[in-house]
Amino acid sequence: MITRKEAFQTENEQEFSILSWNILAPSLDRNQSMNWPKERLPSILEELQSCQADILCLQEVEKNSMEHDLLPALDSYDGVRADDIDAASVATFWKTEKYELHHVWSKSRNMICILREKRKPNTAKSSRNLAVVNVHLDEHPERVFTRVQQLELLMKQLRLHQRKITAIIICGDFGCPQRQSACTSFLMQGNLPLKSVVENNRPFDVSGSIRPHSFRFASSYSFSRLPVSVYFDYAGNDGCYAAGIDQLWHTQVVIKTKRVRETFSSEEQREAILEEGMPSRWNPSDHMPIGAVLEWQDETATLLSDDEESSSISIGFVLSDVSDDDTSILPALSELSDDTNDLLDGYHYDVDAASFVMLKRGDASCSVTTVARIEKTSFQNASFLQENTNSTEKAFIETCVQVLVQIGTRIPKNSEASTEWPVYGWFRMFYDGLMCF
Repeated sequence: MITRKEAFQTENEQEFSILSWNILAPSLDRNQSMNWPKERLPSILEELQSCQADILCLQEVEKNSMEHDLLPALDSYDGVRADDIDAASVATFWKTEKYELHHVWSKSRNMICILREKRKPNTAKSSRNLAVVNVHLDEHPERVFTRVQQLELLMKQLRLHQRKITAIIICGDFGCPQRQSACTSFLMQGNLPLKSVVENNRPFDVSGSIRPHSFRFASSYSFSRLPVSVYFDYAGNDGCYAAGIDQLWHTQVVIKTKRVRETFSSEEQREAILEEGMPSRWNPSDHMPIGAVLEWQDETATLLSDDEESSSISIGFVLSDVSDDDTSILPALSELSDDTNDLLDGYHYDVDAASFVMLKRGDASCSVTTVARIEKTSFQNASFLQENTNSTEKAFIETCVQVLVQIGTRIPKNSEASTEWPVYGWFRMFYDGLMCF
């Protein structure tokens, strides 16, 4: 265990530390029992600076506070805030001597930062890419399914970059207890196998459509199953307190938890918070900070389950009568990777020049073994699927067929491509080992 009074300490280069904390934005502090610039902010900054975590994940960060309070004070860190909403959002910081930002994606109050580890010049190993997912899920007690949908969207984004990611950490304010929630079931099992779940001692319907994921997650804070009066990380001024609202998860096998940080600095602090609530002189937010020291394990291990990893197939297709230097169709193709539908979920997406697109799943390369010209009627009824193809191949081909249709609907009617290449025109399709006539 790491006491709250001590800084994070790593014993070797395989270890790294992370802290997550909902700092309670000034605009959301209903009671205003403590002054933000004179009391709460200095106390928050002192804890962030003294803990010396390699990565900081904060929730309820206002834009003004990010620019004028946090970034200037955390001078050994760089950071980014999810700015797609004006209200308080999440912000992630990393030590610049150890990491650099490789990719960032955010939606509402949830953000993915892929941090590339900086290696020493003499190190032969390639840099590791750590996906840090900072979340502030919907906190309404009735919106159980909404929280899972938010996680589902994050899983979708992670799958798009899974070949570039060495490990994943998910932390933040989950808005639900870890010990009994749909979010816990979804992260641990990869799905919601039942039609309903019990959360906050009440049954909730979760029979909607949720796409399973194949990442394997474990929680750093397994002792959150202790009685709430012993372990809790949230307490309001109204006498309400909860355990396991703030959570820290990581992918198994690749990394493991070495030591977790205690939420209280002393028994006196715990008892005072139970009596007085938060924020208070004992803690400057209504949430307690959590954190851990994690250790890299088998870097060659996969992030996916065996079932997902075994599916290794690819496909490519070329739009006929479109030259390589014709870029009029490229915007239609580039939109697909961010489309809200699930057509490309789980597949790599690459555009080569203006006319070639390749979808790829697993580690398979697209070897050109078959060339087929497929007309509208052919791929609409999927008559080109042979009986000897397995279910995975069929689903993959059907997905690609839908993608072709999606591309067609995105070509502007007034563009040159729409005259040279009708919306449902001819295609040449390449597929590994499958005859597509």
